[in-house]
Amino acid sequence: MPYFDNENVSIHYRVDGADQAPPLVLVNSIGTELSVWNTLVADLGRQYRVLRFDLRGQGQSSVPEQDYTVEQLALDLAALLDSQGIVSSHVCGVSLGAMVAVQLAVSAPQRVRSLTLCNTAAYLGPPEPWNARIAATREKGMATVRGAVLERWLSADYVATNPEGAAHLVDMALASPKAGFLGASAALRDVDLRGVLGAVKCPTLVVSSTADVATPPAEGKAIAAAIDGSRYVELPGGHLSHVEQPQLLARSINAFLASI
Repeated sequence: MPYFDNENVSIHYRVDGADQAPPLVLVNSIGTELSVWNTLVADLGRQYRVLRFDLRGQGQSSVPEQDYTVEQLALDLAALLDSQGIVSSHVCGVSLGAMVAVQLAVSAPQRVRSLTLCNTAAYLGPPEPWNARIAATREKGMATVRGAVLERWLSADYVATNPEGAAHLVDMALASPKAGFLGASAALRDVDLRGVLGAVKCPTLVVSSTADVATPPAEGKAIAAAIDGSRYVELPGGHLSHVEQPQLLARSINAFLASI
């Protein structure tokens, strides 16, 4: 698969769909790589030129050993668009990826045709819990992430009924480079988008999940209330809606994009 460089960081990406189709970028959450979108892309790729990439520090992208910021990750997203000659694109992100999408829409609004913000929050609370998680992962390694995947990322129903899928997500998270996971954790710790949501002017769909304990529906509703004219939908399942409900999410995205 191809790569592009942004400020000496090599970013792994993939493109599906027809070159002439409207572009749609999918932005990952922490601890995942671009294959996590496979099922969703099977539906979206029929109508869109779908771009997805491994965030710096994740998957097959370079792993700078430093704290990352949402602003920095948004610059990587802009560089992906530049590498493909795309002036503006629809952007869909999950969790951290949705925060990156908001940041790009605020800092470079001309690059974003629409936003789909899934399972996210504008602010994740005080830094102390994040500092504790970062310290534990730094000391004990990626094994500390297993509990978060099973308890915070996935719903109990999904874990019970899809043990192979849950195990795959655990394996994906555990395979994440530790330095990259720490860098992305710092971005989640430090992000606060509450003051800029009102600056988002593009069409926006906010998606929450009923059993999401990491970013409960109240967080999505708050984002939708802060973005003028945005739409809000709620799906069953846990924090990773693109994993648990890919068909329902694809249907929601397709309906939203077809209406704007």
